[in-house]
Amino acid sequence: MKVRRLFACAAVLSAALFALAPAGSAVPPASRTTADAAVQWLVAQQQPDGGFELAGFPGFETRDAALAIAEHAQTGAGWSTSEAVSAVGAVKYHGTGPTAFDALDTYAGTISSAGAAAKTIVLSAGPFGFDPAAFDPAGNGSPVDLTSIMGCSTTSDATFSSLLYIVLGERLACGSAPSAAITAVRDAQQANGGWNYNGDSSGTDIDPDTTALAVQALVASGATATDPAVVHALQFFAANQQASGAWQSFGTDDPNSTATAILGITAAGYDVESPCWRDTVDPTKAGTTYASPTVWISSQQLTSPPSDAGRIASPNDGYGLTTFATSQSVEGLLQSWLPIARASAQTCAASPTPTVDNATPAAGGAVTVSGGGFAPATQLTIELHSTPVVLGTTTTDAYGNYSATVTIPADTAPGAHSIVVSGLDPDGAPRSVSVAITVNGTVVAAVVVSPRFTG
Repeated sequence: MKVRRLFACAAVLSAALFALAPAGSAVPPASRTTADAAVQWLVAQQQPDGGFELAGFPGFETRDAALAIAEHAQTGAGWSTSEAVSAVGAVKYHGTGPTAFDALDTYAGTISSAGAAAKTIVLSAGPFGFDPAAFDPAGNGSPVDLTSIMGCSTTSDATFSSLLYIVLGERLACGSAPSAAITAVRDAQQANGGWNYNGDSSGTDIDPDTTALAVQALVASGATATDPAVVHALQFFAANQQASGAWQSFGTDDPNSTATAILGITAAGYDVESPCWRDTVDPTKAGTTYASPTVWISSQQLTSPPSDAGRIASPNDGYGLTTFATSQSVEGLLQSWLPIARASAQTCAASPTPTVDNATPAAGGAVTVSGGGFAPATQLTIELHSTPVVLGTTTTDAYGNYSATVTIPADTAPGAHSIVVSGLDPDGAPRSVSVAITVNGTVVAAVVVSPRFTG
């Protein structure tokens, strides 16, 4: 009976992982570069037991650090457990010592709560293909039955965030979470669209971390991008994203909160490099500047001193250095294992008619031109007419949209002009569109502004 039960559970996990294996998505080169340096820094932080617990709280850092290393190792369109295992197994303390699997094995022996078991299934058993009913990452013959500790009909735990991990863990290890657990998640949504750490629906907390995890739990349980709870959560994210592109924790731009928000939006089927998700749930923001959250995370990466190079800076660094912000940032940048399930891909095409943020710029001033209708990932040329003057180039996103800031030459004559954007349409044919501007007679000091893609 025991053998049959373990085999059945392993079969359920295998089927679940196959069904939930994330489809490959194009990672911006800058995100990949940031992840490269971040993982190099993570590897250098390995502790004598093979783990990454810089703060000294077992279970706090190693699961995410190992997952970050595994995500960074992925090379194909789908998730590869063999690549994940090889990458983490190759990171040995001082080259010959323990690996993170040894540390995870030791930690698993201390797990007694459903929430801790579920989180370990989501972050450690699932991505490495380990049987959650016989979790033995070090292969030392002392397996831990995480599935039994979590349970397949658990509907509550000590904290609401633990319940969210239980929903995800039950989806992976048991095939689905009980409807009562999903109802509890839905009932905990606040009026502002978010969720808080305590799962108190009467709260007003701004908690991107819990909200993102709740969206992932709902989507893993079958919610779509148009589910009212998911839409309301996306409205919460739209309302609380900062001009920098980040989300905040306790009033400060925060890499962990930004990375988890990215995962929540990705779970809903959207690409965070495009304002599509934001404009869909809040049309009043359509046409306004959109700052990429992954670009903001990359901006927080340290380059010096050598011991910090690659680390993602966190406002919590003053309380003591940890690997947590860097690990979660890699997860948010690569979006490879997490989120474990995603709604159908949502697409938005901007209007083919270009718009500008200032129709009466001064000579030497900057103008942001935005639009859509071109082929995905194609280069565009932006010119000032009638006498053509190249202002710069930019590249469209996955939906053929673009947004670039260019500078009107300081010697431009006052009066009527047009900005012309040229490239290829979705069928590969040449396409040019224009928007009228009036250059006023005020000449400002010329400032060179490189065209920037903003989604």
